[in-house]
Amino acid sequence: AFAAVKDVHGGASRHTWKEKLARYDVAILDDPVYRERARYHAFTQYRFDCEWRELKRYANERGIRIIGDIPMYVSDDSADTWSEPEMFQLDAAGLPAEIAGTPPDRFSETGQVWGNPTFRWRHMHDDGYVWWTERLRRSLDLYDEVRLDHFLGFQSYFSIPAGMTGSAGRWIPGPGLELFERIHQKLGPLPFIAEDLGVITPAVRALIAETGIPGMDIVQFSDGDVREGYEPKPGTVTFTGTHDNQTLLGFCQRRFGLEGEEAAQMADRIAASVLGSKNDVAIMPLQDVLGLDDGARMNVPGVAEGNWSWQAAWEDVVAATGRLTQMAQASGRFREASA
Repeated sequence: AFAAVKDVHGGASRHTWKEKLARYDVAILDDPVYRERARYHAFTQYRFDCEWRELKRYANERGIRIIGDIPMYVSDDSADTWSEPEMFQLDAAGLPAEIAGTPPDRFSETGQVWGNPTFRWRHMHDDGYVWWTERLRRSLDLYDEVRLDHFLGFQSYFSIPAGMTGSAGRWIPGPGLELFERIHQKLGPLPFIAEDLGVITPAVRALIAETGIPGMDIVQFSDGDVREGYEPKPGTVTFTGTHDNQTLLGFCQRRFGLEGEEAAQMADRIAASVLGSKNDVAIMPLQDVLGLDDGARMNVPGVAEGNWSWQAAWEDVVAATGRLTQMAQASGRFREASA
């Protein structure tokens, strides 16, 4: 229904819609204009769901598990805020009253204002965290594991009054362990990964320990000289990099001033130390498997244009299978997976 109304209004924000459309009501679909567009979107979502489940089944039958990703917040102009505004910090007109972001730091004198409405955690607590439960239930239906972005926001979150800069914001306690206890009661085991990058407080580390959810460790963020070896924090999921990082080759070129074959060899040595760590899971982005430089970087944080455009060439993927197998065998992970 949300997508249908957006279509009819040329993609305009929900805040510009007529009053009778200000909030979801099933009666909206009595209008044939919206009903037909809603049927179209329902059908395309159904077709995608069928194809996704076929792909997931194919992967699972071959011992491959799929990690999904879920952001902490949702967009102001979204089906969630439209259909359940009581879950979010909105004013009487439905506009965000409190907005997520970050305080001032060495990267920004005024902090960051993300534009997403923060949650009404007290209301969510009172109704038993139904919205979060169903959101995560759907994610676990689609994926085998789920990465929880901005995990620190579950312990405490930074909230900024609408129209203000990050310097006007303040930290507010989040739901903490209570939310995950309720999710566990409803859904059972929690196959999650906590995105706990950045400045992590002892309270956040305590929440990770209490939930048993593994955090992340990225070799490019190591405090030590990774040229001499690398040992991630125990119990974490270990990465050569994420979508927000340089490629490993680009990292070696920039951090250590290396070029050509020397840079490639260093990237391979660092990758081998990641794959050879004692932690259960090690992840390499495809760009690192292919040995590509920063021309293949996926995303540069804070840059609005030109991201998420890289695509792998199939012939390069095929050509790299021997290299990947060799790296996996050297780390011992290939034998573990085969067993």
